[in-house]
Amino acid sequence: MTFSRFTLLVEDLEALAAALHETVRLPALEYVLARGKRARQAAASANHLRFQLFALEPEAALPVAALTRVARTAAWPDDRYWLRADAVSLRADMTRVFVVSSGFLDYTAEERTEIDGIVRAALAAAGFDVPHDETGPWCFSTSQPPGFDFRPLHESLGVDMAEVLPTGPGSADWKRLLTDVQVELHQSELNRARRERGAAEVNGVWFWGGGRAPLSVPQRFGAVAGDDPVSRGLALISGCPVFAQADDSPDAENVLIDWAMLSRDAHAEAEALERRVDSLLTRARTGRARLTLLSGSGEAWTIDRLSRLKIWASAQPLARALQSGTGS
Repeated sequence: MTFSRFTLLVEDLEALAAALHETVRLPALEYVLARGKRARQAAASANHLRFQLFALEPEAALPVAALTRVARTAAWPDDRYWLRADAVSLRADMTRVFVVSSGFLDYTAEERTEIDGIVRAALAAAGFDVPHDETGPWCFSTSQPPGFDFRPLHESLGVDMAEVLPTGPGSADWKRLLTDVQVELHQSELNRARRERGAAEVNGVWFWGGGRAPLSVPQRFGAVAGDDPVSRGLALISGCPVFAQADDSPDAENVLIDWAMLSRDAHAEAEALERRVDSLLTRARTGRARLTLLSGSGEAWTIDRLSRLKIWASAQPLARALQSGTGS
């Protein structure tokens, strides 16, 4: 049996812990936080952290759109500049507009198809050709970079759009396009019906992730499992085999598992993560693997066969363990 090193990246670990009731106990996760050797990896964001895991020095603006395209097509990256448009939910008050959430909320497959057609038509009217296999987030290439960086999506959530929209030469055209998409989505029969019954709606898009994909990436992992497009894109460029998050952990010497929350049900997501951690922990306890749990904020806990000797370390509920700095 191969001795493996598993890095389990859970971008939303802190948010998941905060969403759980304090009576919820997760023995495997609590064991890792109580007995794991703790460290911290400084990174500006979870995507910057992903670049660092692949031994790349990330720049301020990361080519998330181009890597998303590579992850979807499994094709070698080209030298085009790509942008990404994510579906978002906007909320307005008297003077401001906020991006309150991203993704397709509870839209059905048929409703997503309708939103896809509206967004695709608006982008086409502006002269952008969205590949046919893009159904949101939408990736499209531009003949020339816009001359400025769009604010990453995670930095725009909950912020007044006036504070995060681009400024400078050429920005007015992009703001106009954002407005055009919003108008088309607002006027759709689908969203009108959702408003009437008080349901949240996808009523805008957010441009971000512009750049060109790296043409070479060091091969740091023997396998990568996960559905995140950045880690999958970097893995494919490095020549590393990629697997879906739902696949069993690959039997390789160095494995990255990029774990994403697939629903808004915190308890169901916690149970799924607990099962994966328990499986990996079983191997670590028997000396056949080393497990490093890594949060999106850069906090890390490493478990190996010697961790079982830390009998003085007491397990705590997940949120309390994260707050108290359990581990050493």
